Amino acid sequence: MIGKQLVISIIGLLIVSGCAAAPGPLEGEPPGKQPVVQDMRTARVIIKFRDPGLDASRSDIAESLSAHAGTNLAYLRSISVGAHVFYLEDVPDRDALTEIIRRLSERPDILYVEEDRIMRHQLER
Repeated sequence: MIGKQLVISIIGLLIVSGCAAAPGPLEGEPPGKQPVVQDMRTARVIIKFRDPGLDASRSDIAESLSAHAGTNLAYLRSISVGAHVFYLEDVPDRDALTEIIRRLSERPDILYVEEDRIMRHQLER
């Protein structure tokens, strides 16, 4: 009985330690720096409009943003800071995303635009 519990405990520890391991930096990359992805194709941006009452989920808003950005944007959801997340299609690389963000930032009805990134806690080593 104790042998079974010991084996189960060891397996549990192995599973948990495997889940907690964070990917290390790429060889030659400084710690904490995100690797550059050259072939993106899709991205997401957070947009905060100057008008807090604007219904950003309306299709005409996405159409207007798409025309200004030069690529298709689709509304995904609102977030707690009063901003909205949009999905972008056909973003070939980081430079194209930067240009799309610049174009959208020029609009007078937009307060700010930023890339929606997945935040990860950095483990000290």
